[in-house]
Amino acid sequence: MNRPPLQAFYKLLNTITLVAFLLILFSFRFSGHISILSPIAKLSIAVHFFAFAAWIGALYPLYRLTFVEDLDFLQRTMKKFGNNAIGIVLLLIVAGVLMLLELFHSLEEVFTTAYGIALLTKLFLVVGIFAIAGLNKLRLTPAIQAEGGALAMRRSITVEAIVALLILVVTSYFSTIVGPADHQM
Repeated sequence: MNRPPLQAFYKLLNTITLVAFLLILFSFRFSGHISILSPIAKLSIAVHFFAFAAWIGALYPLYRLTFVEDLDFLQRTMKKFGNNAIGIVLLLIVAGVLMLLELFHSLEEVFTTAYGIALLTKLFLVVGIFAIAGLNKLRLTPAIQAEGGALAMRRSITVEAIVALLILVVTSYFSTIVGPADHQM
């Protein structure tokens, strides 16, 4: 008979995840163009990273939930996540704006540098993922109990995960390959 893991397993898993997260944040202090920024910008990247990880990290468990037979439970869980996601989105936006204010000295840099173009690509994808999240919260969650509602949510979460992956790829590109013109390491 299969039993779910004990609570101690989840505590250990959460501890390992927290240590890994802190090591990643600590590494920003020593490498990449972020390493030369102010403490506010470093805090902003940490908050931005944490908020993104919290949101995107929830996608797979939410996807798995779309297979449950208890549609009331699924709907309550999606509603709760959607309400919590509002705070996550606000953290992402505030932290992102604070970073941008330090990384760019003029609006022209956004449109004339490789870093700026990559950032615009990321922002385009971010608007897309926000639109998907809005669709999930405002249309698909209320319709979960309708015929095909869980399947529609599952498909939407899949698309959201693909867009999140693209955001990670673009972010990796502009945070490691290119950097702001005046941020020489």
